[in-house]
Amino acid sequence: MTGGWAPGGAAANLPALRRIVGVRSAPHPGATMTDALLARGRERIADGAAPVAASDVDATAILFYTSGTTAFPKGVPLTHCNLLPHSIGCGALLGLTDQDRVLSLYPFFGISGGANKVLSTFAFGSCLVFQDAFRAGEAYDLLVGEDCGVIHAVDVQLRELVRLARAQPAPSSPPPRRASVAFMAGLDAGLAHELGAVLGIDRFVHAYGMTETNPMVLRNHPCDPFEARLRPGGRAAPHAEVRVADPATGVEMAPGAPGEIEVRGQTVMAGYYRDPEATAQAFRDGWFRTGDQGVRTPEGFIFYLGRLKDMLKIGGFNVAPQEVEAYLRTHPAVEDVAVTGLADARLGEVAVAFIKPRSGHALDAGAIRDFCRGHIANYKTPEHVWLVDALPYHTAANGSKLKRDVLRAWAGERVPAGEHPAA
Repeated sequence: MTGGWAPGGAAANLPALRRIVGVRSAPHPGATMTDALLARGRERIADGAAPVAASDVDATAILFYTSGTTAFPKGVPLTHCNLLPHSIGCGALLGLTDQDRVLSLYPFFGISGGANKVLSTFAFGSCLVFQDAFRAGEAYDLLVGEDCGVIHAVDVQLRELVRLARAQPAPSSPPPRRASVAFMAGLDAGLAHELGAVLGIDRFVHAYGMTETNPMVLRNHPCDPFEARLRPGGRAAPHAEVRVADPATGVEMAPGAPGEIEVRGQTVMAGYYRDPEATAQAFRDGWFRTGDQGVRTPEGFIFYLGRLKDMLKIGGFNVAPQEVEAYLRTHPAVEDVAVTGLADARLGEVAVAFIKPRSGHALDAGAIRDFCRGHIANYKTPEHVWLVDALPYHTAANGSKLKRDVLRAWAGERVPAGEHPAA
């Protein structure tokens, strides 16, 4: 809650509102301040009082909203049973103890930062370190000054921490750390290697999940091979079943064949808040349909490939934009990249790329096509390449997400304007 907001006015419009908690140091009329809550908690501990238990594990514990990147945000009620056992398991996966200090850079308005990271930390008596908003310099100072051995962050934030660590006047070998990482902009092996060399993150989990299923519903182990940890996904969490199914029929796909990721079990919401139509569309035979494409490996891993609706269909082949982006990101002159599709009379669709060059680096479309030649399939090589100053992102609970509908609109605007394929 911020200053200047009148609790009385809110209460008049929210008849179910029972208590307002202030999280800033400035007092607010009618609000219970966090200092008072902490003091009461200390009194209960000193008196030997037991924690207040939930009377109904299936009661709604918290209501989050989806990010709204592809549709209007939907309410996701999650119960004590949905949240707590799974979050404890996530803490165990990272080996948390009461000696750990955990730096979480996720915002509290999403399920990762507002539930999973908080509950997994507190369940093991670890100390939670956080900011009210991400500021790179302050985050780095907290990481070092608070001696945080565990980090929860997305790639954009980690890249900033790496940059700041490299800028130190006398860099030393960092202490060993572990982390949960989300590569929101696509796989980035270069950054993943830097995490160990620069920040000491020699063990990390690159998990998969969403508000409706809980985060980290698919997760690899910190000691799994690097190639497995680099890809989003892994093996199913306890109390969850995950499969890859044919989007049209629901028949489970064989290992190696892509399909839709579906989830059922204790971690999954019962349905959207006051939206029976959306709930009915989201479930099939008890399985929650994520709308994401994934693939199961012979070893039993399930890896996320991309949103089904974002898949490119080029000459009869399915192409995940993230796959092409991951390769282009290895070019030394590429700071950021986004790939989308453009209608084509011969192939049905072709890949096109928008690239933000690194400062001080020369780059042109021909160089990008030469970089692709012989390293990725011809049909995956972008037919058009445009250099841009920035890419369109949407700020979501788990980090910034590309607005792929905007990218398609950009591509459609540029071709009729007389742009030519990269030579």
